[in-house]
Amino acid sequence: MERMACISSVLLGLILTALSYEIISVHAQTNPNNASDNMTSANQIVNKNNNNSASTNTTTISLVSIVKGASSPSISKPYDPSPITIKSGAAVKWTNEDSSLHTVTSGLPEQGSVGTLFDSSIISPRQTFTHTFAKTGAFDYSCTLHPFMRGQVLVVK
Repeated sequence: MERMACISSVLLGLILTALSYEIISVHAQTNPNNASDNMTSANQIVNKNNNNSASTNTTTISLVSIVKGASSPSISKPYDPSPITIKSGAAVKWTNEDSSLHTVTSGLPEQGSVGTLFDSSIISPRQTFTHTFAKTGAFDYSCTLHPFMRGQVLVVK
């Protein structure tokens, strides 16, 4: 039963990947800047450190890439870095470096609580999504279009 669910998830991911190539041009035309309340403007970033983070006047932002080829099940690390450790009150900014559409959605499909903490919706190539983590803990996330893509944010005091 568990194997069948895994196969179904992979097949769904592959179908959605194929559809994403059709959707991407429409999404780019209707939302060329991917403007969102969750995005961080460039003028907020004061400096970049070597540890994949940037500081603003109020929030530290750690950077995670959705790597090229992430939609392929053979990619072992679709989010880089992952896991990533941040302090409570800090944010993570994901950038889609792949040519496919992706999401960054809290939870894992088999846990049943997908998207309850955060959900980027569709992230087009070269677009970003930012989420601030207020509580400590380990936060798993995945791509709803490619459920085999998984990452984790570890939030410490």
